[in-house]
Amino acid sequence: MTIVVTVRFRKSAERRKENLMRENVLKRMEQEVKDYREYLALSEKLTAAQIVEEAYQLVVKQGLYYVFANHNYGRLSPEEWSWLNQQEHIVDYLYSLWMGNDMDLAEEFAEIIHNELNLDREVHTNEQEE
Repeated sequence: MTIVVTVRFRKSAERRKENLMRENVLKRMEQEVKDYREYLALSEKLTAAQIVEEAYQLVVKQGLYYVFANHNYGRLSPEEWSWLNQQEHIVDYLYSLWMGNDMDLAEEFAEIIHNELNLDREVHTNEQEE
């Protein structure tokens, strides 16, 4: 009986620790995106090219935060959350990984747009028939 209670207590404590780490990572990411947005709002002397680059970076960083807050939450292991937590600037770190990869998402975009186009066409065709 004592062993079962001890194991349950440890697992519960480990889960709480993991949840706190995830929450900490997500709060830091949210703050980093907010700080970057504020930096852009206060930057008055950006060239047109810099504005485009910074806008892209902001959108990607916001997307990274959204993905981790809403889709990767249960996907990452405690070790992966810990690794993220060790990074000085989590969103910058993830952005550099994103920019450094050589994957092309054109196929995924094409598939999504194709599906949405067909869905929209079907909805409007059905509305016209009614």
